[in-house]
Amino acid sequence: EVSSRIRMRDDAIRALADGTKKLEDMTLQERLAVSGAAGFISASRDERVWTGQLNGWRELTLDTVPKSIEVVVRRGDYDFINSRLFDKEPIELEFNLDHKLFTGPEGAKVPTYNVIAEIPGTTWPDQVVILSAHIDSWDGPGSQGTTDNGTGTSVMMEAARILMAAGAQPKRTIKIILWTGEEQGLLGSRGYVEKHKGRMDSVSAVFVDDGGTNYQGGLHCIPEMADILAAATAPVNNKFFDGVTGKPLNVNIQVGEKMPQGGGSDHASFNAIGVPGFYWDEVGRAEYTYGWHTQHDKFDLAIPEYLKQSATCSAVTAYRLACADSLLPREPKKEQKKEEKAEAPKPPAGEPKGS
Repeated sequence: EVSSRIRMRDDAIRALADGTKKLEDMTLQERLAVSGAAGFISASRDERVWTGQLNGWRELTLDTVPKSIEVVVRRGDYDFINSRLFDKEPIELEFNLDHKLFTGPEGAKVPTYNVIAEIPGTTWPDQVVILSAHIDSWDGPGSQGTTDNGTGTSVMMEAARILMAAGAQPKRTIKIILWTGEEQGLLGSRGYVEKHKGRMDSVSAVFVDDGGTNYQGGLHCIPEMADILAAATAPVNNKFFDGVTGKPLNVNIQVGEKMPQGGGSDHASFNAIGVPGFYWDEVGRAEYTYGWHTQHDKFDLAIPEYLKQSATCSAVTAYRLACADSLLPREPKKEQKKEEKAEAPKPPAGEPKGS
């Protein structure tokens, strides 16, 4: 991995500086690094140039940011450069590298903000259904952030427009939130949960659109939620159709024993504290990893009929849950499950215990 190689070199520079390692004991790459090489050219693992390939997904500070210059190029370009060098042919390369890392005044952290809009509830205004997506995206190399997460952001804005244009008056408050700092570690959603932790019991559900340019094709839930979610999403089924295959863009409710845990998007911040968080399964003809965090993530990846379905699905689902008779059921806590299992009635003596 390129990121581990950079860390190895940075460690070598520090080791030489503090005397814990001698130059003659170092590898070739370590020697090049500490001997003042201007930079390094590395190969991507394929023809995609992946954001984060150099340093991985770790938090960088002014103290820990790599000091050496390293450029990642497509595998095919790297092989061409390497072959020219192997044949001892001259080669001249030019790179435009413009990066900035800075702190706020006097070293303070730079604040970032969530964008929040809401439609107040008419009956239970303190209870909330949240529609959301993260607003930040990687801007390189050459990416316009369509797959991750321009489409999710635009879907949320359109869902809000649909609700307002329809004159929606939900019984519960509907919040449309664009999270900040998702790519840096779910900063916006984690900060929101921390700031409003005393109000989390009043949040019915949180939906996150962060799955790319396909349509909202499914949700994962526990059995207690299935009928409610099926009813909430049903009006969208058989109303939108794929522009290529003609198939309906329907929502599939998938039931499991427990809510999905972990995950790399903002729903995880809520599932971690027991609030139902849903990451839309996005289904369709787009290949997510073609654009995700690569140079291919440009505007032309967006698929209009999928975005229309997703925006309508988000608006309808949120409205119907906001008008439901009760909040969406919670997943039983681990302690509660153990207690229920311990108190399960035993069959009378002499009766079979099952087959």
